[in-house]
Amino acid sequence: MVVQNWSTTAYDAARAMEDNHVGAIVVQGSGRVVGIVTDRDLALRVVGSDLDPREVLLHDVMTPEPVTLSIAASEEQAATLMRVSHARRIPILNGGSVAGIVTLDDLILSGSIDLATAAEIVDAQLAEPAASKPAGVTHPTRRPRSPLA
Repeated sequence: MVVQNWSTTAYDAARAMEDNHVGAIVVQGSGRVVGIVTDRDLALRVVGSDLDPREVLLHDVMTPEPVTLSIAASEEQAATLMRVSHARRIPILNGGSVAGIVTLDDLILSGSIDLATAAEIVDAQLAEPAASKPAGVTHPTRRPRSPLA
């Protein structure tokens, strides 16, 4: 698990991900979990928006107020929360302090969930709407072509 301050640059966060071979960083501010940033967030929200990764801060590109789980939560509760919240990574808290992170990969590798449950979690996340994809559609769609003038 990698934890960074919300004033960390996107560049430094990407370096931390690379150095630790992880795909997400838990973001803290004022002594509490305030966000999460994934490698995908950095690609889309920084590079895709043509922002300078050495200037933009995690505070500006993180997913704020991520869902969290108590350290006492079960793996089944983690899987349910992933499906309901459309998330593949969830910070684990011990009281108010970050104690770890549970990922979909963790649940699969531990054998805690079956393939059908993993598919439900991925399907729920893929069904999120995007600029070229309406809610509930799990595959990219083509943008309509502009009529020629």
